[in-house]
Order: sequence, then structure tokens, then C-alpha cells
Amino acid sequence: MTLELAKVKSFQGCFGVLAGFFIFAQCLSSQDVIGPTTVLAQNHELTLEDYLQEVWKANELLQVQALGAAIADEQLEAEKAIFDPVFVGQFNALDEHRPNTAEQRVNLGFADVFNQRNKILQSGVEVLTPSGLRLQLGYDLSRMSNNLNSSSFPHVEYLSKVGITAVQPLLKGGGSVVTMAGIRAAAVNSDIGFQDYRKGMMEILARAEIAYWNLYDAQEKFGITGESLRMAKELLKDSRIRLQLGKGTELELMQAEAGVALRDALRYEASSDLSVARSQLLVFLGRRDEGEEIVAGDKPIYHSESPKFMELWGKAFDSNPEFVALRKRVDLDGIKMVLARNAKLPQLDFTVGYAFSGIGSSAGDSFHAAEDHDYPSWSGGLQLRVPFMGDDKAEHELKAAQLRKKATELGLSNFTKELENSLRASIYTVESYRQNGDRYLKVIQFNEKVLDTQLASNEAGKSSSRDVLEAEEDLFEVKITGLTNSIRYQRALLELELLSGVLLSNRRLDISRPELRRRTAILESNDGITKEQYDLFLKQAGAEYSARMSRAKSAPTDIDTPVEPRWNRWHGVSPASSTDPNEAKDVWKWPPPKKLVSPPLTNFRRNTGKPPFGDRKPAPVPKVLVPKAPATPPKKSFFRRNSPLKPPFH
Repeated sequence: MTLELAKVKSFQGCFGVLAGFFIFAQCLSSQDVIGPTTVLAQNHELTLEDYLQEVWKANELLQVQALGAAIADEQLEAEKAIFDPVFVGQFNALDEHRPNTAEQRVNLGFADVFNQRNKILQSGVEVLTPSGLRLQLGYDLSRMSNNLNSSSFPHVEYLSKVGITAVQPLLKGGGSVVTMAGIRAAAVNSDIGFQDYRKGMMEILARAEIAYWNLYDAQEKFGITGESLRMAKELLKDSRIRLQLGKGTELELMQAEAGVALRDALRYEASSDLSVARSQLLVFLGRRDEGEEIVAGDKPIYHSESPKFMELWGKAFDSNPEFVALRKRVDLDGIKMVLARNAKLPQLDFTVGYAFSGIGSSAGDSFHAAEDHDYPSWSGGLQLRVPFMGDDKAEHELKAAQLRKKATELGLSNFTKELENSLRASIYTVESYRQNGDRYLKVIQFNEKVLDTQLASNEAGKSSSRDVLEAEEDLFEVKITGLTNSIRYQRALLELELLSGVLLSNRRLDISRPELRRRTAILESNDGITKEQYDLFLKQAGAEYSARMSRAKSAPTDIDTPVEPRWNRWHGVSPASSTDPNEAKDVWKWPPPKKLVSPPLTNFRRNTGKPPFGDRKPAPVPKVLVPKAPATPPKKSFFRRNSPLKPPFH
């Protein structure tokens, strides 16, 4: 039995030696493969601020978002043009030769044939007022030549007519609420487009920053695996020397060779991840891979303060682009519902007109004759249009608008709850990663001391190479875990900034609508956008980023700049809210529509503030205790009605 065990052990030893040689050969082959790929070319260190500047200037997706916001602004400007005066002109020529009836012969001086050749020019200016009143100031000139011209105008006579016509819708399409609804809807859509621009900017910059931290993670892992491989190779070298001197064993040599092979494989994997991370970074920079090795220069930093939920919720209510856009969509659906209700009304228009005319041998004579006001004419009336079978289209559109508004309100309510829960979960995640950072630092320091102790013991011959490899492996795992924790902390922090809507303002990149409009004004051209204009647009974006970064962090952002009066006019901002003293003269006022833009999220039971909390309830008023007067004893009755009856009457 003992002999068989000895044979088995000797066989295991031979198999171990063969396995060790095989691992060593694989190690050498892997070194040959990895050698060329791990040699870094010319390194280009890039800080996070410089990297975001390059992304801000060169990333085409950001420019697409800016152009999308500019499209919404142009649609708003187009809606404002409904009050611009419009010139209307019409020219007609008539050449007629017809016989006259008996009645026509009597009316036309017993002429059997009527010949006429007329030219009529009609012109005018139309304008629409906010109340829906449509005014038209017109001038008509007729050149009439016929066989009935009198001796005063033997060949041709001119007829001039100057007048004004007004048409006021009384029911359908009447009132400033309906007339201004298109502009209000365009203004809300412009606000939604601006929030979509902010949302797209935040998402792109967040993905770009995540790519930056992924690059830092990959290059740190590459460095950690390189340090681990270097130590394993030194241990392998020492094991060979000790084996030659007879102080070591073949098992220790095999363990050292296996450790080198394992760490070489990890380094190869880290090198591949580093290449992928650099490629993703180049995508956001808008560059091609030309062999330039980009290195992330900034390190993730743990913040000393933990985020506060109430503070972030207030910022999310005002700055979260999706939250703000949903509330704007509720207002937009309210405007559409008002229009749908007005469309169900019958069409009743009041028309009034006044004109004066004159006749002469020339156009000038006829106009001067009309100026004398000798032949004025008045007209007025009502026009009613009612669908005979009922307006089913308007009724169904109203129902659709009501359902659409209800769906938007439900979506807003659901998003409010989802945002609240996401904020709480994100705050908990950020705080857990922040606290784990200090813990991992202590563990790393402890494992470094353990590794130093094992190396000293190995040099003194008191420990084996396996103990050193295990200590180094523990240190390697803790470093990787600590690095992963720091990267996850940055990602969680970015997610929290996205939810609260402060990602742009924290980087001083949140711009106002007037500033965005000034940026995109360079691209406004009737002949299309040329390459020179687009290059100037990118250059201006880079200069704008540099100017923002040069300011102090405590300086107010452009999101707080005063809004121009032209925006106040259509957004309904009161003049007292602006710093311009002349703005009160430039504000367009209209009566507020009923149930048009009701404040959203005010029907959450008793809450009247930002959901789901509301304003603080006022302190309850203490009740004044008034002593009650002593109750008068009931008067005794002869029949004792106050006493219970005895059976059988009870």
C-alpha cells in the first residue's frame, strides 16, 4: 500500500513538472504576443475640463440638439407673423359682346347689343387683430369701355372705390384666447424644444464623461496588472535562483510560473479594454484613431458632503428637463382643449363696411371725385354657419383633446413618483459608494503592509512564493475593487446630476434661450448653411466654453440672465419681473383664459407646492375654551315623561 502511494505521488510530481513547463511555454508565448501591444505610443494627457471643451466644440450630436431648439424658436417666430399686414391684389380683364333682352334694351337705352371691354384692379391691405377682428383697407379701380358711354365719357370712364371692411367672429374663432392660442402653443412648444435641447445636452455630456472615466478605469487597471506582473516575474526569477541553489522546490517554481501566466493574461485583457475605452473616447471627440494614445489626467474625487434630498428635489422641480417638459405639455394640452371647445360653436360673423366712390375720365379724376365723399355707402350684417347634421368632427376632436390631457396628467403624476423614488435611490447609492471609498483605502493600506511583510519573510526564507502570491493577489483584488468603487461613484454622481437637472449648471454649461438664439443666428441664411458658417458656429462654441470656464464658479450662470421683452410679450411675464424700465410699454396683454394654463400638480389632495410635499402647513390656531353655562335641570312633569316606562308599556 505504501509503495502504491509512493508511485502515485511520483506520478503526480512528474505531471506537475510537465504542467509547469507547459504553463511556462504559454507564458513566454503570451509575452511575445503582448509585447508590441503594451508599448505606449506618444501619450496625450487630457484633463476632464479640456476633454469636455473638445466635446462641446466638435461633437456633432450637440450641434444637432442646438439646431433642434433653433427650429422650435423659428416656428414660434412664424406664429407671431399672423398679425403682420398682408397686401392683397387682384387684376381682372373682361371682353364681352352679347345681345340684350327686352328688359335689358329698356334699361340700356333700347340698344340691341351690349359691348364692353373692362379692366378691374383690386388692391388692399389686410390685418388681423388679437381679438380676431380682420380689417381690410381696399382700393378698387375699374376702367370701363362700352357702347353706352355717355357724352361726358365718350370712349372710356374710370370708377374708383375706396373703403374699409371689418369682419369680427362672435362665436367660433372669436376672442383673444382663440386668436392667440396658436402663438401660445408655439411658445409652449418652444419651451419644450429648449428642454429637449437641455436633456440631449445632459445625456451626451454624461455619456462623454462616463467614457472618460471608463478610460481612466482601463488605464489604471492596465497599470495595476503591469505592477502585479512585474512582481510575479521578479518572484519567478528568485524562485529559479533558489532552486539552483537548492533552497527552493520545483513546486514553488511551478507556482511562480502559474502566477506569471495568470497575471500576463489579466494584463492582456486590460490592454484590450484600454483600446476599447480609447476608441469610445475618440467617438465623442469626433476624431479618427491615428495611433495617438490619450491618457485621462484627472482622478475621481470623493465629495466630503452627502447630497440632501430636499435640496435636490427643489432643483429637480425647476431644472429637470423631462419634468419641466411634462408640465409644459399639460399646458399645451389645455390650450388644445380650449381650441377644441371653441371649434364646436357655430360660425357667427359680424360684418361692417364703409366706402366712397367717384367717376372720371381718368384714374386721377375718379380718385379725386371719390375724395369729395359725395357718394358714401354703408353696409353691415351677420353671417351664420351651422352644420346641419351636427359637427361630429369637432365633438370627437374635443373628446380626443380631453383624453390626451388626462393621459398627460397621469404621465406627469407617474413621473413625479418615479423621479422621487429614483432620487432617493440614487442618493443612497452615491452615499454608499462614498463611504466605501474610505473603507477600501484602509483595506488597501493593510494589504500593502501584509505584502511587504511576506516579501521580507520570503527573502529571509521564512515563507514560500505561494504566500507572497496570495498576499499580492489579495492586494490586487482590493485595488481593483477600490478602483471600481470610485468609477461607480462617479457614474452614480452623474446619474444623480441628471435626475436633479444640475449637470449643466455644475459645469457652467447651462445657457439661456436668448444666448442659444444668438449662437444659432449665425446659421440663419436663405441660401442654406455653408461650411464657413458652420465652422464659425463651432469656433464660437469653443470660445464660449473657454469664457465660461474662465469665470468663477460662484458667478451667476446665463440661465439667470434677464429675458428680452420680445420673449416676455408672448410668454406672459409681468413687467415687474424684468430689469428693463421700458418693458412695460412693450408687453402685449390679453385676458387670461379660463382653465387654460392651470398650475399643474396642485390637486394632490392638500398639497399646494412642489409635489409630493407641498408647502408647509400653517400652525394650527389654538381653540379658545369658553366655559359652558350650567345646564338647567329638566322640569318635573306630572306624568313623569322623563322616567322610563314600566312593562308592559316599555
